[in-house]
Amino acid sequence: MTVPLDPLSQTITLAIALGAAETVGKAAAAAAGKAVVSEIIKDAYGKLKSLISERFPKVPVDLLEDEPESEPIQLVVQQRLSAQSATSDQEILALSKIIVDETKKNQPAPESKAAIILRDFEARNVIVRGNRTSSGILLIEKAKVVEDILVENNESGHRQIEEKKTSK
Repeated sequence: MTVPLDPLSQTITLAIALGAAETVGKAAAAAAGKAVVSEIIKDAYGKLKSLISERFPKVPVDLLEDEPESEPIQLVVQQRLSAQSATSDQEILALSKIIVDETKKNQPAPESKAAIILRDFEARNVIVRGNRTSSGILLIEKAKVVEDILVENNESGHRQIEEKKTSK
């Protein structure tokens, strides 16, 4: 028998995957001197994992924690959450929402990753040619281009060259 998937089980599963990725993945990054895990996410994830393990022991949270990006494991978790009516547990839903919302807040805006940003303009044609960037990302927003957008002969993966300032 197949259990239909519902948005709430998907949200809880996403929260588990995000929480695992944030706490487990960023713990190694923090040890290397990089970003520190958000305490809010860390606390909410610990409580969520504990509650699901206590109330719904057949949900394989540990498997998803080991492989948070595994779609087959996510599907199993979603099915078990739905089958065991975990989606009606308000405490689990509240913790899941905290994790998802906080993770979204901590994501860099697309423009912070963009090497080239073109915004709020109108043009007949746009040509982006011969650029060397570190990120390789082109962001075009709120643009009205009548004919063509041509992007060619651009290279990514280069370290940004800092300008040297000279004093006079």
